[in-house]
Amino acid sequence: MKTVLFFLLWGWASWKRGDWVRNKQTVFILLFFLIVPQLIRLLFLVCYPGTFSALTLADILQAGRIGLLYDLSMLALVGGLGLLLINIPVKNTVYRKGVTFFCALSLEFYAFMLVADLVYFRYVQRHIGPDIFNFFFSIPLVLDVAFKSYPWVCLGIVILSVVMLYAVGQYTQKVKPIRRGGWVYEFLFLAFLGFFLWYAERGYFFTAHPMMGPRLAYMKNLEHGHLTLNGVFNIFYHIMPQHYFSHVKM
Repeated sequence: MKTVLFFLLWGWASWKRGDWVRNKQTVFILLFFLIVPQLIRLLFLVCYPGTFSALTLADILQAGRIGLLYDLSMLALVGGLGLLLINIPVKNTVYRKGVTFFCALSLEFYAFMLVADLVYFRYVQRHIGPDIFNFFFSIPLVLDVAFKSYPWVCLGIVILSVVMLYAVGQYTQKVKPIRRGGWVYEFLFLAFLGFFLWYAERGYFFTAHPMMGPRLAYMKNLEHGHLTLNGVFNIFYHIMPQHYFSHVKM
């Protein structure tokens, strides 16, 4: 009930400030960070049916529900800065275009890392972690394997990246001027947004306590945990757990 009330008040503040440009951008970013990882979970089921064949429909739905906590945390860490910058009531055109481009790059980076995790899972049967940095020490080998084993996937990623950057560039050039609302409502909106990001990063939504790191995903069984866990979360958690999740004990 408290969560519903929070979102109603946040929506009220958004409506009262009256800027549909920033509102639509905010909703788009929020939905992107919540929908894309769920689509990746579906791709895990499609690409590796043998690994997840023992899971029932109830297990899959539960994985999506618990996985939402990890997705929200990544929304806060990867997309939080962009969300805050977009909603600061600065009318300067250069600022608006720069922030829009930054947000677009954040979305593309997040999607790329999730896809990379999906491919990586095939070889080691686990999500990618701090070993991602090994990539930078063996780029020729990785590229050789990628282009030999996944030529069409690599080509598709290159084409998609170019198209996305072009689309972002075109959209950035057409960024509409914002409408700055009353300072009270601008402040309220930013306060609600900051509160949402703080709670989302700690996994408080839908729970009464912070999430227990990756252990929460694997409480049922290994397959359920693999489907639940967000690969990008796993990277952030294992690189600097005490920095990003100081409330979580290893």
